[in-house]
Amino acid sequence: MSGTRTTIDCIQVKLGVLVQGDDDMPIPEKMFERLKNAPPLKKTGLQGARQNLSIAARKTPKVSYDGEITERIISTSVRQTPVRVYQPQGEASLPVVVYFHGGGFVMGDLELMDHVCRIIANAVGCAVVNVEYGLAPEYKFPGGLEECYEVVKWVHDNAALLRFDPDNIVVAGDSAGGNFATAVCLLAKQRMEFSLVHQVLFYPVVDFTMDNAAKFEGLPEVMLNAEDLSIMGKLYFASESDKSRPEASPLLAPSLAGLPPATVITAGIDPLGKEALLYVERLKAENIPVEHKHFPEMVHAFLGFAGIIPEAVGYLCRYQKRLTDNFFNKMILNNILVVYPALSFLSFWVLPLTVALIWLPVLGLAMGLIPGVVAYFVAERKYAGDLERGSYVMSAILSNLGTLGGLCVFLLYGETGYAYQQLVTLFQYILMFAFCYPLAQFYYERAQGGDAKGRISIKAVLFSRNQLAVLGIFLGAVLNMAHISRPAILGLVFNPLVHLGAWTALIPVGYSIDIGKLREYFKGIVDLALIKFLVTPICVYGLAKLLINDPIMINTLLVLACMPTAINAVITARIYRLNLHIPVAAFILTTIVFLLLVYPLLFLWLAPA
Repeated sequence: MSGTRTTIDCIQVKLGVLVQGDDDMPIPEKMFERLKNAPPLKKTGLQGARQNLSIAARKTPKVSYDGEITERIISTSVRQTPVRVYQPQGEASLPVVVYFHGGGFVMGDLELMDHVCRIIANAVGCAVVNVEYGLAPEYKFPGGLEECYEVVKWVHDNAALLRFDPDNIVVAGDSAGGNFATAVCLLAKQRMEFSLVHQVLFYPVVDFTMDNAAKFEGLPEVMLNAEDLSIMGKLYFASESDKSRPEASPLLAPSLAGLPPATVITAGIDPLGKEALLYVERLKAENIPVEHKHFPEMVHAFLGFAGIIPEAVGYLCRYQKRLTDNFFNKMILNNILVVYPALSFLSFWVLPLTVALIWLPVLGLAMGLIPGVVAYFVAERKYAGDLERGSYVMSAILSNLGTLGGLCVFLLYGETGYAYQQLVTLFQYILMFAFCYPLAQFYYERAQGGDAKGRISIKAVLFSRNQLAVLGIFLGAVLNMAHISRPAILGLVFNPLVHLGAWTALIPVGYSIDIGKLREYFKGIVDLALIKFLVTPICVYGLAKLLINDPIMINTLLVLACMPTAINAVITARIYRLNLHIPVAAFILTTIVFLLLVYPLLFLWLAPA
């Protein structure tokens, strides 16, 4: 394949997974070691598990893609197979990656790895075909595999029509999809109807005959558990003997000679890791070119956590001593001086400003001030140093009302809930820039032995470069109230600015993470979770009941009052040189508790019938 090496390298780097460096390095995904298993299939039932995975897939933020995305239905011998094609505009004879999603052969659809397919298409400039194969038990082995094979054959046979290069086809997949990818390579070798140039396998299933107890030996049951693997196997196979067929267990194939070169990614905290490592050795033994990357502190299915890629990039820069503190401080400064003011200006220019909903932004401020006051008194007794006190208070005040809050209320109440959330966050920039930043400066000056003893300078609040976002809010609101329409072209700028702001905010967060030092802070911030998830929602809910009659509005406020610590707490601590480890630990701990416990309970309680 012309440019195959470049293609695969781009995929590796853009996914934030295959980077140069020590294979044994700890990375931010270690936080998932603390996750407990989701309820097993036996408890949720297959339909419940499918629904949960579907909801999670649709919660994954969309990755921007400027090319053409089309939905197609392919006629295979198994059924009518949906595929999603990602294709750059105006290009001909493109390399193409055919991607098969994971999900234990029994779950998943086109949405599950949509973000990964977009990342690959963006990174490489190639076409990507995302395949929604038939799930077991409706389509037992070898139904799904045959379906995947026939889709690849369709890609090859229709290459001219699709503007693909028939000689540059890569198959890729994660978990169950990795099994399909390498099994398709085996079938292609046997049937000789087309050739493949590369296979990319993320923690693939390659041996169904290996005992589950052996797979989990020495490993915690994180993301996968032995019971789930057993149930999936029973649902996928009609006969126990099918498990030893090479098309199901490629590790058992008599010969792998003739397969295309491979890139295999494995995780240490993954029961499938052992068989995948054996498969890598088989490939090497049979002189198949293979590049293998093993991450001991990754969990199974880590490819789905694309949202933490920026933090991972920042962490790797720290671990490998790439770039400097000064570089990342300038990155933060760019957000303060350019990105945040621009986003504030553009959003307030078009945001509906109504007096009737004034209680929403007021209670939004209460969501920060109530936990801040409680945390202030806790921190004064708890910590001896002001750098620690300041970080603890920032972690209490600043909550993830924006991205996570908007997503959570949207899932519950659709556009109405999202609109209410926008008003709740109306004054959050003011809270952060006009209150949190001066307060952080106060703590820093007091820690340095200065005279900041309960005094906050009005001048520092109003005339600091950190307050430029407030100026953006003001200017946008003025144009809004003057009924001056925002030019359409500025709306096109907003989305790229959001992504730029997210990356330039999250990369310095990852750079600030020190896994070794964080351990000692997790236990010390348990009481912060109580402030976030008990004290604040009780107070805000009580106020909302007194002031508002609309039940959806009240419930929206309750959900937003339960938000975990925001990235902005880390950024604030970094800007004002407070103790970084406290907000990072708070961000990780409270987010995990919220996603695993708090929001599921809220969803069950508040979801419309």
